[in-house]
Amino acid sequence: MYSINFALYILNSVFKKFMRRLITILLLASFVLFISYWLYSKTETWPYTEATARKDMANGQAKLFSFGLSVLGRITIEQRDTLQRKYGFEAASLGCTVNRSIEKKIEKYNSIVEEYLIKRNGPHWRENYSNDLDRMLDIKSISAMK
Repeated sequence: MYSINFALYILNSVFKKFMRRLITILLLASFVLFISYWLYSKTETWPYTEATARKDMANGQAKLFSFGLSVLGRITIEQRDTLQRKYGFEAASLGCTVNRSIEKKIEKYNSIVEEYLIKRNGPHWRENYSNDLDRMLDIKSISAMK
């Protein structure tokens, strides 16, 4: 009887030690992964800077970056490209999620391009672009109804 209790005690003790070690290892691994991700998100590079914005504008390749959902999927690529060429930029979508450090860099790049587009197209270029885009979307939706 005592030998069975002693054997169970030993097994229980070994199991507890194993579980403590396993939990410790998992916690350390989780901590290392968290720190690695945090450091990566802080050092993630964004290739579009103030210098590249000015270079892109000089080459006639200004870009406006956006994130989130886009309504441009409802018009053809040719229509989109024609409209963007008319106003002197290319729209580039970065998907739905962007970290805060990249978002700040996008805002800086876009603000420089925005100044260029105001000089190129006038102060109300966004309204004009939006009206042209609305006309394209209306034409597209009317033709889809037929």
